[in-house]
Parts: sequence; structure tokens; C-alpha cells
Amino acid sequence: MKFAELYPYWDDAHLELVDMVRLLKELQLDSDPGPTGRDLRAILLDFVRSERYWIGYLVAGYPENRPRAEDYPDGPSLAEALITTREISRRVLEPLGFDGLRAVRTVPGDPQTNRHETNMPIGGIFWHILELELLCRGRVLQRLEDEKARG
Repeated sequence: MKFAELYPYWDDAHLELVDMVRLLKELQLDSDPGPTGRDLRAILLDFVRSERYWIGYLVAGYPENRPRAEDYPDGPSLAEALITTREISRRVLEPLGFDGLRAVRTVPGDPQTNRHETNMPIGGIFWHILELELLCRGRVLQRLEDEKARG
């Protein structure tokens, strides 16, 4: 059994997030969330960085890629970053079956600071990314609802 068969609905939440982000205006991305928050661009790029780190770097061993805010001026460019990141993750995870998802990765990626109890199976890393994506989507939705309520 392959990854896509184990998690056939993985793309559903992702596509909803991409569609939502694609419609965001620069003003919405940069709106001041108050003294304790981050703007939407930062929230979205944090998720992109996380997925690239956890799946691209820790699972696949690709060089770490940290996108910069100035490279993503609007919703469509951020949506493209989400799509590209997911394509990389899909290529990494697609060939894995049940046994491949049980393979363990060193977390954090630096063996010098590694502790056995922090290591994770690839399946756990997948669930972590799914959780981060749902949290990101919720933050975007909440921010848009707050903006709508303010009028």
C-alpha cells in the first residue's frame, strides 16, 4: 500500500488553503495583527518553511530552503510557494508505503544535538505537517473573519 492510498484526502485541506491564499491582497498579507501577532505573510511562510524543513530536509535530505518574505509580494505568489512545496513533499512521500512511513528520522536534523526520544517516524512527520497546515488555515480564516467583523 502506497502513501496516496493511506492518506487519500491529504490534498483537500491543502487545496482549500491554496485557493484562499490566492485571493489575498497585499494589504491583507501585511495588515498589522497587533502587538502579539504576526501578519498573514509571516504565518504562511512559516508553514512553507516548516513543510520544506520537515519533509524536504529531514525526510529527503534536500538542502534546507528558507523562502524570504520579499520574494512573495502577493497572494498568488504565496499560493505558488504552497503548491511548489507540496509538489516536493508529494515526490518524497509518494513512493512510501506502510514500512517506509515507519522509518525513523533524526529530529532535530543535527546529530550533535539529537536525543533518541526526539526521533520521529516519517508517518509522524507527515501528521505533524498536516497539523501545521490545518493550524495555518485556521489562522488565515480567523484573520479574515476578524477583518470582516471590523468592516
